[in-house]
Amino acid sequence: ADSQRFPEAEKCYLKAISMDSTLVESYSNLGDLYARFKSHEAAEQLYFKAIQMDPTQSVPYYNLACISSLKLKTDKAFEFLEFALKNGLNKYEWMQQDTDLTVLRERKEQWKELMKKYFPERMKH
Repeated sequence: ADSQRFPEAEKCYLKAISMDSTLVESYSNLGDLYARFKSHEAAEQLYFKAIQMDPTQSVPYYNLACISSLKLKTDKAFEFLEFALKNGLNKYEWMQQDTDLTVLRERKEQWKELMKKYFPERMKH
């Protein structure tokens, strides 16, 4: 995404929300836009709004885990990641390489236990 198009994208998401404030994805997508351009606080508020609207969503929890990890709030990041996994997030390969989660993977034992709990078939060796 091009930062020069940020105002245009933001306007579209805000319009989508104003047209139908019940669409969880609009809040989550606007949160993604804010997170991408380093407005983490605004992104967090939108992810929390999405979760409040539909607590069964996994992606907003995952994105909160990423932001918390980047802020070095590792315990909180692990909590959010576990909520995402409990809600059905099934992105094992992506989680192994997502640079936002580097701090979590550095806690090798805790990371391994979480992966074993949700992806036992991947952790046989």
